[in-house]
Amino acid sequence: MGPFIGKPCLWISLIILSCLITASANRGSVSQQESYATTEIPGSMNVTLEITNGTTKDIGNLGHEKIMSTGRQRSKRGWMWNQFFVVEEYTGKDPLHVGKLHSDVDPGDGSVRYVLEGEGAGSLFTVDENTGDVHATRRLDRETKASYSLHAAALDRATGRAMEPSSAFIIRVQDVNDNAPQFASTSISASVPEQSPIGTPVLRVTALDADDPTYGKSARVVYSLLEGQPYFNIDHHTGELRTALLALDREVKSKHKVVVQAKDMEGLMGGLTGTMTVSVTLTDVNDNTPAFPKESFTFSVSELTPVGTEIGRVHALDADVGENADVSYTLVKSDAPGYFGITTELTSQDGLITLLQPLDFEHKTRYRLLLHATNPRPDLRFYIPQWNAGTGSSVFPEERKESEAPGGLKADTAEVIILVGDENEPPVFSAPMYQFTILENSSADTIIGNVVAQDPDTQARSVRFHIDRNTDPERYFDVDPVSGVVVAARPLDRETQAWHNISMVATEEGLKEIKTTVPVFMHVLDVNDNPPILTTTTELTVCEGMPAGQVIQTISALDVDELSEGQRFQFSLLKDNPNFTLVNSGDNHASLLVRAGGLRQWKRAADGPGSLVLLPLTVSDGGVPPLSSTSTLTIQICLCAEADHPACHPEALRPPLGSAQTQAVAAGLACLLILLVLAVLWAALSRRRKAAPAAGGCPPGDVRETVVSYDDEGGGEEDTRAFDLAALQCPEATQAERPTAVEVQAQSTDPRWSYH
Repeated sequence: MGPFIGKPCLWISLIILSCLITASANRGSVSQQESYATTEIPGSMNVTLEITNGTTKDIGNLGHEKIMSTGRQRSKRGWMWNQFFVVEEYTGKDPLHVGKLHSDVDPGDGSVRYVLEGEGAGSLFTVDENTGDVHATRRLDRETKASYSLHAAALDRATGRAMEPSSAFIIRVQDVNDNAPQFASTSISASVPEQSPIGTPVLRVTALDADDPTYGKSARVVYSLLEGQPYFNIDHHTGELRTALLALDREVKSKHKVVVQAKDMEGLMGGLTGTMTVSVTLTDVNDNTPAFPKESFTFSVSELTPVGTEIGRVHALDADVGENADVSYTLVKSDAPGYFGITTELTSQDGLITLLQPLDFEHKTRYRLLLHATNPRPDLRFYIPQWNAGTGSSVFPEERKESEAPGGLKADTAEVIILVGDENEPPVFSAPMYQFTILENSSADTIIGNVVAQDPDTQARSVRFHIDRNTDPERYFDVDPVSGVVVAARPLDRETQAWHNISMVATEEGLKEIKTTVPVFMHVLDVNDNPPILTTTTELTVCEGMPAGQVIQTISALDVDELSEGQRFQFSLLKDNPNFTLVNSGDNHASLLVRAGGLRQWKRAADGPGSLVLLPLTVSDGGVPPLSSTSTLTIQICLCAEADHPACHPEALRPPLGSAQTQAVAAGLACLLILLVLAVLWAALSRRRKAAPAAGGCPPGDVRETVVSYDDEGGGEEDTRAFDLAALQCPEATQAERPTAVEVQAQSTDPRWSYH
């Protein structure tokens, strides 16, 4: 076997490496021996290399039978070469000697030429065709390629014929620690609740090392912290980051920078490292109590401030964030309970103090309140009952326990002082409203009631009263401006309007703009001033032959007055009737019944002519004083076409002989007589008109009249001169003697006469 060729340092390295492999092979375990590199030569033999004492033994077997040996056997012929391992990342200037090829058939006289084929042959790996030395021409990287498969052949230099079958072998790249552990990212963010218990996991980091994990410790990574203690620690093997302190307080420090280091070689000296920065954010928990910025607040308010007005605002600070910073305000003590209230405004988390009752400077000028500020959703893990955690002192020294909220939770307290300012107040009525009563129909100036008001100021002024006429446009009422006495201005009618609602105004004398208004309700009481009115129809049609006791009609009435309890209407007939009777039912109704013996058509003569019966009746209300009204029922008695159906038969509608027919005949005769008289008068008048022209020379039908009116007694003969008598004569007879229009006007100048 040929000698080793190379530099002394490389020899020493290879010798040490060979010793290690030999020691592993000599352990006597079959499984260990079977771990040797095996290369199969297709159609030829399997070659297994065993390194013993730094040399290479060739153990061959023709065919596919595998033979394992410890160096005590030697094949008759085969390949010979040095160790075929190469260390990666070689940095020398000369090519790296990988090994030496040698065949048993090589006599050593140069007649054999060695040839190398396969991965990287000729470029990455070269062979000296004379000596068989194999060299790596470039630096190798195991992480890029860990092994190379090659074939070696021994050829006859003269003929080029293969001296024996080619042999396959593998060159393995030996790993060195040339890769540092790497994280997937150089920085990452994480979060954990503040006040978390020690050992609470934050996150787990992992670094990968590209070196060979099966060889040495180059890929064995451990973790440590370069920055972040004492708040956090890390598991050296799993890379899990955990909390290390109990009092991680977000309000003190909300973010922490943690630098994690990953180091290979199990953290030994010389190992390579990689780092990652973890930004840990502490999330908020409700571990803080709201606190007032000061112990006392003072507000001023006018005594005229309306109820519901905001008096002032207080604000307690909570170091937490989000909903953990919400504040609930409570009014726990007041020297005037019920006058003030406090609510929380959700947007600003301010406490709004509002007025619940009217203030009066003359009654009280200063109010004192005690407020609590607490968490509405406390986390009981962080609450320990304690007194006045915020300010350390009670604003009401006699009530130290007031600084603990219900349930024993700690709360901060603050005092609120409210100062009331004096104002010129309007008059104040003695009651918030008044209600008076008055009987309807009461005369004008009847006193109804009295309103009272006074000026509450220290320097009180006189008060004057008046009615707001917008509420009493009909002016039913008046009020005395000084005394406040309310009177009726005119009679009232309950049936028209039972209630009157007016507004009474009180002002300070000389200051009409300062006023107060109060409602006054006037109830008009009823008096019995309306009689009941019949509401039932007064025209009835009944059938002849109805049996006795038959109800013909139910009579009812209506009274617009109020009926007192137990008051009943009383119905009665004005005179007795042989056919009908009226019975009161006791419920403000009455029934009209047929009398005993039944209803007969021919018995109606006593009630009037024909088939109509007029039945007058009266209804009384039974009030004080009792009032009544009278109505007449008109009843038509018919011979019905069908039983009990008041649709009269024609025979029933034909009036019988009696007074009604006689009256109709008499009326007809009277009409004829009148017509006869008129005819006679007309004939006489006609004859007279025919005789007039012969006597006076006027044509027939010429009738002339003059109407004279005057204002004093007759003047005797002078009266005949006041008008022209020729106007009464026929025109033909007086044509020559008729004066002109001017002459008539001159003759009629007496102012006492006028013509129509």
